[in-house]
Amino acid sequence: MSQSCPLCGKTKPEEALFCDDCAKKIQSEYEVDILKETETLNPSMVEPEDELPAVVNDLETENGAGSDLYSGLESEPEYKSGQDQEMEIEPKQQIILPKQRKRIGTSVLFGLAIVLLTGGFFIYNETIRKTNQDSRGWDVTVRANSVEGYLHYMEAYPNGAHFDEAQAGLHRLKSEEAAVWERMKVTANPAELRNFLHHHSESPYARLVRTRLDSLVWVRALQANTTAAYSDYIMQAENGSVAGDYIAEARKRYELLLAPPPDETLELDSLSETKP
Repeated sequence: MSQSCPLCGKTKPEEALFCDDCAKKIQSEYEVDILKETETLNPSMVEPEDELPAVVNDLETENGAGSDLYSGLESEPEYKSGQDQEMEIEPKQQIILPKQRKRIGTSVLFGLAIVLLTGGFFIYNETIRKTNQDSRGWDVTVRANSVEGYLHYMEAYPNGAHFDEAQAGLHRLKSEEAAVWERMKVTANPAELRNFLHHHSESPYARLVRTRLDSLVWVRALQANTTAAYSDYIMQAENGSVAGDYIAEARKRYELLLAPPPDETLELDSLSETKP
């Protein structure tokens, strides 16, 4: 369908703005390239890859080359192979961020704290605890004040703080035992011998004291020469109060006194001998 040209009234194509004559006249008089200007203004007719250089050239012309306006623009990255990209990515993956550094530092401090606590526990176990045990053991030993107590402390705490004191106490008691034995081996009092055995039952002199006590009790039974005296000795030998080295002779004499032969007399002089 044709229409009239608005300038000259001639027939023009429907899609055209002016007729051919008026269009040529306008182009020749005003020197306007309608087609080129239309191509420039119409983005759909410009190829995408040519658009950016044209705009950049115009802007460089207006603002000057090397303007600060384009200082922040990055150039197009070059294409790299897959191996080069992996090599470039790996260092970036190893970068430690501040938060990661903080977490690593916290983990290290936590590990150090555990090590210090463990070391402190072992130090306490090896020093303070053993020191307390040593002190308590020594207090018990001093209260007992016996040869057995000092020996036990020296065996339990060979490196104890009171080892030298325990050794000195042991020597002191041993010296006292030796002095007491010198008195016991000539005494005629069974009570003193029994007292020594009560306080020094583990003494090396205990066996000698028991022998001495047994002899004294037997001599007294012979001197009495009665069934009651022999019976008393037999009873002490059976319950362990005396060694009982003469128990067989005591039973024999006890039976003879209960039913003596008509014409038999006891030879007391031969039976009065005692062990040294």
